[in-house]
Amino acid sequence: MSQPKSSVELARHSEDLLRMPLPEAARALDRLTLSERVERVLALPPGPKRQELILRSSNPAELARELPVEDFVLTLKTIGYGDALPLIALSSAEQLGHALDLDLWRLEGVDLGRFQEWLRLLGASHPERLDRYLDEGEFELLALMAERWLGTVDREALPDLPDDQAARVVTPDNYHVFVVHPDADLDVMRDLIERLYRHDREKFFALWGNLGTNPPAEIEERARRFRDGRLADRGWPELEEAEEFYRPLKPAEAQRGRSIPRGVENPPRFALAVPGGPLWTDALSRIEDEALRGRLASQAANLVNRVLVADGRYGAEMAETRYAFERVLGRLEIGLSLMGARDGAEARRWIESVPLIDLCRVAQDAILQRARRARGLLEPPPGHWVPHLPHPMPELLSNLATPRPRLVDPDTLLPREFGSIADFDPLDAALDRCQTLLRLAGALGGPQRLPRPFPPGSIPAGPEGLEIPTLLATVFVRHRLRLPPEPAPVPSSAAPRISEALPGNMRDLAEEISKFFTELGGARTGDGDALAELLAANLWEDVLSRRPEELDARFSPCLWWANECSEPGR
Repeated sequence: MSQPKSSVELARHSEDLLRMPLPEAARALDRLTLSERVERVLALPPGPKRQELILRSSNPAELARELPVEDFVLTLKTIGYGDALPLIALSSAEQLGHALDLDLWRLEGVDLGRFQEWLRLLGASHPERLDRYLDEGEFELLALMAERWLGTVDREALPDLPDDQAARVVTPDNYHVFVVHPDADLDVMRDLIERLYRHDREKFFALWGNLGTNPPAEIEERARRFRDGRLADRGWPELEEAEEFYRPLKPAEAQRGRSIPRGVENPPRFALAVPGGPLWTDALSRIEDEALRGRLASQAANLVNRVLVADGRYGAEMAETRYAFERVLGRLEIGLSLMGARDGAEARRWIESVPLIDLCRVAQDAILQRARRARGLLEPPPGHWVPHLPHPMPELLSNLATPRPRLVDPDTLLPREFGSIADFDPLDAALDRCQTLLRLAGALGGPQRLPRPFPPGSIPAGPEGLEIPTLLATVFVRHRLRLPPEPAPVPSSAAPRISEALPGNMRDLAEEISKFFTELGGARTGDGDALAELLAANLWEDVLSRRPEELDARFSPCLWWANECSEPGR
């Protein structure tokens, strides 16, 4: 039987192995080389199926420990630590160490509560796995936990201990006596002390003999340095290096080319498995050379790590990793487009010849151009009118103007990452519209010119409900009605005269509104004409298509009305 080659064929073969009876699956796996078995595991998406396939092997420990550390940790997180106990039991020292490096640390330091949970998980996965961790794991973490959560007490002093401390006494031999801190889990600490005493007496005495002599801050700083070194070996950057991801680069500068990073040993496979945009995905599908794919995987993983480090995240949660991948893959797709790639073949040439970070920086340059424009619109005086822009324009500007610009989905109103160059045209159109609206509103003065409070019977009832398009249409109609040129509502008593004051067809109406905008706010623009057409269509639908006696301010939202009759809304 020929061996599958493509990722689809590998995944199909992996699914076949999962459907086989256990003995048959084990024999089929044994016929494969170790690297081929690893390929079958990684062909499956991170999750329970990977664990199941590993456990079907006759030597699951050998297979599990061969997985790249990043793929192993991602699989654990996807399954959930509590359901991944068999994999945790099989983990190598490097795999477990990488999981702890990501999971235990916060900006302020080590989360000892999480460390306790990991000790509990290790014991639950297999008693020997916890013993193995005590042999192989980082002594500084145990020392830090001991310094913060254990105190020693003389046996003679036991009768005099307060009840709350007496209830938290632990001793492995009735000679070495500890009091466990209230923040610590008593059962976990008791098991740790007794296990250390039985399993590694030398390490036990090292902890006990030095308790209270080493400042916890020094131990934690030493542990941090060790962790930073391990992460650097796996492509995690220092903060300054990480922030390079957000430094803009012009396409012409990227075209000059830099040397391609070599990558890390046993690169993470998941870095190329996460779906990206069509150019990126098509380019990858054309690359079969494993060495090149390894370099690309190392670069992609490094970019994800740069985002996590630069943004002050540590990748402990799946949501953080997804967030970083969305940002990286979106910028890669945009960067390829801006470099001129029109298909997968052209995209492949770029990812083979230009460092991936430079593609991201090219995208960042284009994004920052829009961000600077958004910040300019938020600045006074035009920025005073931003709360009166139609939604989601205020949200779009505020999210775009942040140090880490994001888009706002017009349907959900939720922020999202830039995904492709196709995001730019509607964004640029939205920025044009924001600029036009703010310019025209600014020509009326500031929002302080609006009446406070609004006249009785106003629809909308207050400034917070008044959007700029409604204000502009209202000022235009007041102009045609020869009412005072001020930002004020149209009196309902003037409704019968509106149809006589406005042109009788939509085309002429749009032209008159465009002329009014030119008189109001200066040079005529394409977006100003488009806005005039929109307001003309709204006026036609809400007002001019109805007989004067049918007009109801409640159902004519294109104008700001002031009802003068006693009936609500009429």
